[in-house]
Amino acid sequence: MKKIVVFLALIVLVSSFGFSQQRTGNIRGKVVDEDGLPIPGVTVTCISDLIGQMAFITTPKGSFRFISLSPGMYVLKAELVGFSTVTREKILVQTGSTVTIKFKMVVGTIEEEVTVIAASPVVDTKKTTVALNLTVDELQILPTARDPWVILELSPGVIMDRANVGGSESGQQSRYVARGQGRAGSNWNVDGIDMTDQVSEGAAGQYYDFDAFEEIQIQTAATDITSFTAGVQINLVTQRGSNRFSGGGRLYYSNKDLQSDNKPAEIGELGGEQIQNFADYGVNVGGPLFKDKLWFWGGFGLQNINRKDVTGATISQKLPNLNLKLNMILGKHRIEGFFNFANSIKHGRIASSYLDAPEARYDQSGPKPIAKIQDEISVSDNLFVSLKGSYAKFGFKLTPVGGFDKIAYRDDATGNRYWNTYRYGSDYGRTQFFGQTMGILFAEDLLGANHEFKFGVELKHSFGQRDRQYVAEYLRYRDYAASNERYAYIYRPNANYDYRINRLGVFFQDSISVGRFTILPSLRYDRQWSWIKDMTVPGSNVEWAGDYNLPPVTIDAQNVNVIWNTFSPRLGIIYDITGDGKTTVKMNFGIYGDRYDSSFPGNLATTYGYVYFNWTDTNNDELASADEISRPRVRDNATQLEPADLYDPNMVSPKTLEVTIGIERELFENFGIGGTFIYRKNYDDYWDPNYLDDGGTLRMPTADDWEIAGNIPAEW
Repeated sequence: MKKIVVFLALIVLVSSFGFSQQRTGNIRGKVVDEDGLPIPGVTVTCISDLIGQMAFITTPKGSFRFISLSPGMYVLKAELVGFSTVTREKILVQTGSTVTIKFKMVVGTIEEEVTVIAASPVVDTKKTTVALNLTVDELQILPTARDPWVILELSPGVIMDRANVGGSESGQQSRYVARGQGRAGSNWNVDGIDMTDQVSEGAAGQYYDFDAFEEIQIQTAATDITSFTAGVQINLVTQRGSNRFSGGGRLYYSNKDLQSDNKPAEIGELGGEQIQNFADYGVNVGGPLFKDKLWFWGGFGLQNINRKDVTGATISQKLPNLNLKLNMILGKHRIEGFFNFANSIKHGRIASSYLDAPEARYDQSGPKPIAKIQDEISVSDNLFVSLKGSYAKFGFKLTPVGGFDKIAYRDDATGNRYWNTYRYGSDYGRTQFFGQTMGILFAEDLLGANHEFKFGVELKHSFGQRDRQYVAEYLRYRDYAASNERYAYIYRPNANYDYRINRLGVFFQDSISVGRFTILPSLRYDRQWSWIKDMTVPGSNVEWAGDYNLPPVTIDAQNVNVIWNTFSPRLGIIYDITGDGKTTVKMNFGIYGDRYDSSFPGNLATTYGYVYFNWTDTNNDELASADEISRPRVRDNATQLEPADLYDPNMVSPKTLEVTIGIERELFENFGIGGTFIYRKNYDDYWDPNYLDDGGTLRMPTADDWEIAGNIPAEW
């Protein structure tokens, strides 16, 4: 039965509505008597190895709720003097879900107990988001290449740019499109923390250990008010400790003998990327430090990937990953600390093209720590507050395999092939801080309805830094074998940038329950802005270039004039057709902003520059000297531009208008079916106009400015 449920989850649009930065789910419900009237004062206890026990006294309307529960199985027990105790077992809570339970209590003694074992409801009557949830069991039994991008491929509506077969594309981030939105609009959330790369927009900041996940949720439409973009929302929920000690290990291995080869014989050694061998192994352990109070979980994993590219060159990559988590209950506080340390160690990364010599490729490395702390406070039965913050350092380094102690050479006749050492190495810094304060306030019988107010503020501060180091000189041939048209180049040692991007978000939502209707009006405001930092880059110092060496460059700090202030209204409506929570109609309207473009600060300044000379190697030593160069051409692009000369200050954030209409029906236990119609319109986009200089006057080009340069021969 489990395999059937997994299969259906992959082909049906499963709707659940929860926070887009999600790591937990909820249980709520009502206790009634035999006549269906609410019973106040009932003690409802929520029991799990993950939390011990939590209790809630039902309200005058007979309502109870347990907010922000980790994914897993729970037991509920309802007790009141004069009534038989009722226990409901095997309640499955998933990320972003709200499980609604109704208890019916009958008059009896407290010693009498009724135990109910039933499947959790399939239809969520409080949420409208279109999402796919895969639990840890499903993640483990699915025959995939064991990375989150493969799970993205399984989600309805998501189209990937590659197929990862047997780990052939592991350790590389796929690009994708989902319902008209590219990767740039995506959000990667780890345990409820925004870990999206702000520089490479929409990318994950790092690679993760697949066995660290308790659950993966992928939202593709109707995302709620905690999301500021319309792109895919990927929620990665890591495992945590419980009252039971548990542990495990894994070892996966495959090699080239397990893959087929269907390339045509005439292409010889060339072909697609092939796996040489692939190993994935790790261990994990978790349990209580103090039962019902303090739990730990830790895991270590390593992927060792060796492949050959189309030229037969070997690319090797190691992805070590360490995860540690502590959970604690302290009075009204539920505190969680999470630490992750990952790295991507890659040898043989392509620098310019597949044709480059092995020593001209890159060695990549980049330790990437993540630290997160969260405190969830049950201030009262009606007020829940969450405080969380994180630090992440997602930088990496690219170093030429050949180092900087040799002259670089390039041969145009062999496809711009480089050998010895390549032109540069780079050190990228992508540090970010994220913090969010959120509250949930419940109010019954307010203006004739039950309300659930959600409100919060969040701030993300991102660094974009690059220290790109150029070799002092390299020599270029039009055709090395023919020994003609040689050039000598010198470079300024660095081409750097250093900027900051901020996003401040404020959101408010009310969940109004009236009869069979749930209405979800909400509003979000986001302000995004950026600036560049000051920096100084030294000039070149090549002896044979003489007075043509490039001078040092100084860049001043500067604010970007592009500031996005975006208001995003949303409205969701849910109607329970049958009144039993098994058939619902869901509608959602929303306007979403876009992520701030990192090129806005990046385009303001550059320190890049070079000079090239005609070169005649008179002594045939393949080294340039002062008496062998002539006709210097300076290409010094180092400059700092005024923002007003580049950007319209009235530019606004691109937006997406979305309307969804869906219906869901629970047919029988653990089986439901649904469908959703999705309409989207993207607007307020921006572009880069290419101006023409017409006698000193800048103007936009017209059709008359173009001419046919040539025709492709028919035989081609």
